[in-house]
Amino acid sequence: MKIPIEAINAKLAERDTRNTTAAATMLHVEFQHDLPAMDYLTLVDQVAPAIADVEGLVWKVFVVSGPNEAGGIYLFRDNASAQAYANGPFIAQLRSHPGVRNLIVRRHQVLREPSLVTRGPVQFAEAFLMNR
Repeated sequence: MKIPIEAINAKLAERDTRNTTAAATMLHVEFQHDLPAMDYLTLVDQVAPAIADVEGLVWKVFVVSGPNEAGGIYLFRDNASAQAYANGPFIAQLRSHPGVRNLIVRRHQVLREPSLVTRGPVQFAEAFLMNR
């Protein structure tokens, strides 16, 4: 059964957006690169501490989907933080890197209730945000 996006947006508008996690935003970044595997691993090991300090970032998972395909899945506390990251220096460096191509950046709003049912790490994110 296909639910029209308008119906989903209307339901989201009805929800209480005062809850921090209700406004949490996922960022999905993927790209292809020309770096040898070990060079790529060295690079992400070096950049990980700086990414960990990004304002509004709850967590990031580095992913690879092939020898020259990589990216990350991020959870930000809110849409503004995710948007700032997407428009910030890390993504700008990827866009301008001569060895990176086919960069895709997608933002997704977290749906709290169904994510809890499927054991999504929503409660971890809530606890993390309360302690910051």
